Amino acid sequence: MQLHPDDSLAEQFEERRRAFEQNMIGFLQTELELAKTFTEIAKTDRAEKAANHLSNARKAYDTVLYFLGKIRLSENEKREFAVNLGALKADLEKLGETFPARES
Repeated sequence: MQLHPDDSLAEQFEERRRAFEQNMIGFLQTELELAKTFTEIAKTDRAEKAANHLSNARKAYDTVLYFLGKIRLSENEKREFAVNLGALKADLEKLGETFPARES
């Protein structure tokens, strides 16, 4: 991101917004990967540790859902997140997590 003094304030804002959204997309992808790792560990760990890993995976899932509503995504990005969230949700449900009917 290279800002110049002669750029308009609107151009500078738009450039910073795009950079912020790209950073958020990276963060959310990392959260999904982390949640997937926690579910994999929860499948193989002792009950008390598994519950902790499951809780961490659910927190990551909820974090992604929350922040997805706050950024603009391309149609391709929306599809990719929907697929990954759906797979994560299915894993969480297999491990005993429940979700309100309105969540995806």
